Amino acid sequence: MRFVNIPILTILLGLIGGIAITDVIVPSFLFVISSSLCMLATLTIHYLLATKRYAFHHGILFHIGLTSVAVGMLITYLHTPTYNPKHYTQKLNTNEYYTLEAEVIELISQTNYGTTFKANLLTANHNNTEGKILCFFPSQTITNDVKALVPTDRLIFVGKYTLIPPPKNPYQFNYKRYMERKGVLGRAEVITFSIVKNNKVGFMGNIEKMRSHLTAVINQNFNRESAALLNTLLLGKRSDLDENIYQQYVDAGAVHILAISGLHVGIITSILLFFLQKIPNTLLSYRLIRYLILSIGLWAFALIAGSSPSVLRATLMFNLIGFSLLIRDKGGRFDSLMLSMLFLLLINPFYLYDVGFQLSYAAVFSILTFYPIALRWWFPENKYVRYIWSLVAVGFTAQIVVIPISLYYFHQFPILFFVSNLVVVPLLQPILIGGIIALCLGGLDILPYPIIFILEKLITLMNILVAFIAHQEMFIIRNIPFTTPLLLSSLVIVLVLIIFVHYRKYKVLVALLVSVLLFQGVLFYHKYQLETTEEMLVFSKYKDKII
Repeated sequence: MRFVNIPILTILLGLIGGIAITDVIVPSFLFVISSSLCMLATLTIHYLLATKRYAFHHGILFHIGLTSVAVGMLITYLHTPTYNPKHYTQKLNTNEYYTLEAEVIELISQTNYGTTFKANLLTANHNNTEGKILCFFPSQTITNDVKALVPTDRLIFVGKYTLIPPPKNPYQFNYKRYMERKGVLGRAEVITFSIVKNNKVGFMGNIEKMRSHLTAVINQNFNRESAALLNTLLLGKRSDLDENIYQQYVDAGAVHILAISGLHVGIITSILLFFLQKIPNTLLSYRLIRYLILSIGLWAFALIAGSSPSVLRATLMFNLIGFSLLIRDKGGRFDSLMLSMLFLLLINPFYLYDVGFQLSYAAVFSILTFYPIALRWWFPENKYVRYIWSLVAVGFTAQIVVIPISLYYFHQFPILFFVSNLVVVPLLQPILIGGIIALCLGGLDILPYPIIFILEKLITLMNILVAFIAHQEMFIIRNIPFTTPLLLSSLVIVLVLIIFVHYRKYKVLVALLVSVLLFQGVLFYHKYQLETTEEMLVFSKYKDKII
């Protein structure tokens, strides 16, 4: 079986390259559109010639790569809000007051200072405008009407418009850049407002209303701690999750279960397959029925779970794997992973910068590469030992590619992550199954108390075990300096290691040793810079004096 589909890989890498280039260089629309059309036209001619004469096959992969780069630049340009002449950044002046109308998208945060919603801006001073904006309600303006806001509700308010400020301290989290990559550039502080309930909503509006109703069902039936975790695991709503509990999952190396991704979609798939096992898997018509029911169930879960990049990746990948099984295609095991990534980046190129998106794909790619090797190394005959070994192997193999990215973003490493997998994953399955049953019955107002009691006890047990692991401070390495050069050089090691796993040749081994030396060189240079650089920093603190 082939290792990877080279044309798909070429298109994907070219697309990623085009997205990354546009983040560094801001090309004109004329250059982007003309280069894309030119490359597509010449590639079409090249392909037609290649079908006629074999000699024209030379260079076609390079041509595909260049075309993909041009297309990546084009889709990034089209998805950049500031290039839209109707966007509010082109029409509004900062630090000025406007009468604005917006449609609520989702709740972003609730703090002691106030509540923030993300909304689609519709008008400014009664002039049509577009773009996603943050609507901030200071604590003194919050009423029961604000607390009852749901997606698709209309806000008409007077607000002070500002751009999202950049970080004031070095090495601080860049919230401005984070929101820009989600299509949000500005913020409006609400002074006075009125709310108009929107009764005519589209498909996604109905989905958001259903999500809000299910959130209310969970909050009304479960205690606060259990409700917050169920909202996170089932609906992708983490705003009510206690920060201390979230940090405990981070310290225990189990934070991945709080982001709905492949693990959750895999469990949902196994539940659906359990109910579909009576349908034969022999004739094409029966396989098609199974595939359609499975696809509808997975996409329904993806929509209810909030359609985050990680859940979209997992759902799309499982659908592609199911389609390949439907047509009995024996493609490479990475094809579905690459195709799902390609489709998502075409839909929204800024998914590339989403941390969950990066970690999700890195983990799956790492498991697909190294997990079969771990099973070949040892395959226990006892089914219970095999189950424990599979959990340990999945945890370790996922970390091989994830570690560099995780260190770059979080600067810490929990050594006991494999213990967390052994504890959390077995508890997660009954919690998810029970949670789905609770949502279905709660939506019909017939949720029995025994289900509530069992779920609350399982969640409490999981939180206690995670907290115990997180409190083992000696097994958590914190404050690890990991710069962009260190990230890139470590990923080079991982890439060459993957190639060596599949093609065990002397030249690849030499390349692996050279990549390790490169990483050591970058590490020594970074250490040298730290020891020889002197600087004085005066930090900024909100509404407080440092000096």
